[in-house]
Amino acid sequence: MPGWVELRERCLRIMKQLPEDECRRLYSQLLVQIELHLSGSRGLADICIACGLFLEEDYPRAFIQASHAVWSYQVGKEALLLAGTGRGEHFYRADWLTNLDNTISHADTVRRFLRKGDSPDMFL
Repeated sequence: MPGWVELRERCLRIMKQLPEDECRRLYSQLLVQIELHLSGSRGLADICIACGLFLEEDYPRAFIQASHAVWSYQVGKEALLLAGTGRGEHFYRADWLTNLDNTISHADTVRRFLRKGDSPDMFL
């Protein structure tokens, strides 16, 4: 992830120096791809951490990590939505290549599984 974070920061710095139309083009053609890879990497790392915490029977923290995974994948979805303007208005509407809606749904299923039996004395 550090490489994706660094690349994203460099791209954002360059975008600040560009005219608006070029900034939009850089976002739509490059930054959105960086956001997808970074958010996907973060989501995967969060799911892995959640699984490890579950195996350690640290259920509250496992749930929190799974929530972070859902939120990470939602960042990728938001990046696609922002890129779908102007000439690329419907370009990312067909999400079967990244399938973020499905990924978000699966991460949410993990999160809900970790929350099973939620009640006032669940963690006792």
